[in-house]
Amino acid sequence: MLALDLRRSFESVGAYVFMATKFAQALTLAEHPDLALAVLEYRIADETTVTVGRRLEARGIPFLFYSAYDEMLEHWPDAVLLNKPTPSPILIEKAAALLRGRDRSPDVQLTAPPAYRLPQPNLLGVLP
Repeated sequence: MLALDLRRSFESVGAYVFMATKFAQALTLAEHPDLALAVLEYRIADETTVTVGRRLEARGIPFLFYSAYDEMLEHWPDAVLLNKPTPSPILIEKAAALLRGRDRSPDVQLTAPPAYRLPQPNLLGVLP
């Protein structure tokens, strides 16, 4: 999923999205006072987002990784890692779960509009 598709998916469920394409931008956005959650790619150009993750961690901002890499598990063994390409409804649900965990509130709900929802398999794993 391209960054713009990811952005549109989150915006479609009411999120305001900040985007960074460079490490310095990501580090700056990690300090944003309105930041509630971050979706990180582990590598930005030739750098990793370890410093960004550490800053988010220090601020108590939940984050997940959307990446083709798994090296971040060395730093965060319990991190939520979604491999590319994970469908946007799954990303949105994992983000909502992180926010619910942070706020300890069952009222946090991000749901994808029907056009983004995946068909639900029946018990045999066959699509209806």
